[in-house]
Amino acid sequence: MIKNVAVVKTTLSAAGYSSWSTLYPNISSSGITLSEGNVVLHKGSLVQYNKSFNNYDVIYQNSGDFTAYDFGTSLARFKDGIADADLTPAQQLELYNKFNETEAGSNINNNVKSRNVNDAITETHLRFSNRGFDSGYYG
Repeated sequence: MIKNVAVVKTTLSAAGYSSWSTLYPNISSSGITLSEGNVVLHKGSLVQYNKSFNNYDVIYQNSGDFTAYDFGTSLARFKDGIADADLTPAQQLELYNKFNETEAGSNINNNVKSRNVNDAITETHLRFSNRGFDSGYYG
């Protein structure tokens, strides 16, 4: 039986482990990885009270690393105009159609191959930053 587990209500962050210990002395930083030099515990993470040390241990970090990404399903939602985005259904369909038109014209498959959210966003950014270079444009 799991006891004394809580869900982190807001994202907590500190500039490094020493700052973490000062700002959040009751939450162990053990198991929390650095993100660009910052210790970040995202909203939705799980902590469990550790009676022996009188603090909370992180038992699950809510992160994009652990959230599966499915390009095909997401693309279908844009096609159907039902993606969870601040775009109208018509705008979503327009993006979908432009994507298909570009992919067909370039004869290259632009599907995102990453399997988690963080990697998918990074892959998309990396692909976007290389636009134009494959067609001989270097200006």
